[in-house]
Amino acid sequence: MLKSINDFYLGIIFVAFVFVLTICASNDASNNSNNQYVANFESVDGIKVNTNIYMNGVEIGKVYSISLVDDFAKVSIVIDNTIKIPVDSTITVETNDLFSAKVLSILPGFEEEYMKDNDTFMMAQSSIDVLGLLNGYLDIKVKEKKDKKQE
Repeated sequence: MLKSINDFYLGIIFVAFVFVLTICASNDASNNSNNQYVANFESVDGIKVNTNIYMNGVEIGKVYSISLVDDFAKVSIVIDNTIKIPVDSTITVETNDLFSAKVLSILPGFEEEYMKDNDTFMMAQSSIDVLGLLNGYLDIKVKEKKDKKQE
């Protein structure tokens, strides 16, 4: 008999817990405090879903999704809707320091008109492939050395 009562109370607690979780989840989904924007890049090396987005050095959002559309990397981002982004702003792929992961950074423009939810950035700048430049430079130096030896 005691076991049945314990099971009954455990069942009530479980149902209440599931009910509270359902209420919390529906409140989070309906309380849309973020705007979503899109940027089209030639390359997004090092950028992943949940990559941080900064403006003036302050984290303001995250990368939501990345897909390939018409030979461009389409990056969807979410930013708190209290942040106003001028329509002439530029979004760039950057590194925080020499050894850290890549981030997206927004350089605010000067227009007094602001982007709206689901707008696309007019200007998106991919990162410079420093390793590729270095490899190209080294290839040239090796070729020059070979040419000198052949003379």
